[in-house]
Amino acid sequence: MFARAKSFFRYVVEGQPVTLIRNGHLYVDACLYAGLSADRLMAQLRGQGVATIDQVKFAVMEQSGQLTILKNSEKNLCFPLITDGQLNIDVLDVLGYDRTWLMDQLAVQGYTRVEDVFLAEYSDGKLKLVPYPVLSTKTTPKN
Repeated sequence: MFARAKSFFRYVVEGQPVTLIRNGHLYVDACLYAGLSADRLMAQLRGQGVATIDQVKFAVMEQSGQLTILKNSEKNLCFPLITDGQLNIDVLDVLGYDRTWLMDQLAVQGYTRVEDVFLAEYSDGKLKLVPYPVLSTKTTPKN
């Protein structure tokens, strides 16, 4: 419970990644929200070998301020679907899946709620889950 409360406060303080580009479409409002000018965006894209926005399948501004880019030509970049019990619907959309698919995948691995997962990564066609630890209700024996 403490870990989940802590992650909620971290979410409030640090925020979440902001999707800036999806399938070659630039979200100007998202750039402005992230404090990113057009010049700075293009400099960061060029620094990662991207000449035009049309070459970008997905670009997200991480909480750290780093720009993560998936080019149209790349296929196996790993993005987290779930972080700190929160679903990143943009990543799910970019991968071509929906919430029903994700819930089915969670069920196969024995989970019923996104909130029970600390981290879920999709890479090489597989979903890897890292759950929150289960708190034991057993008491420690006294000596």
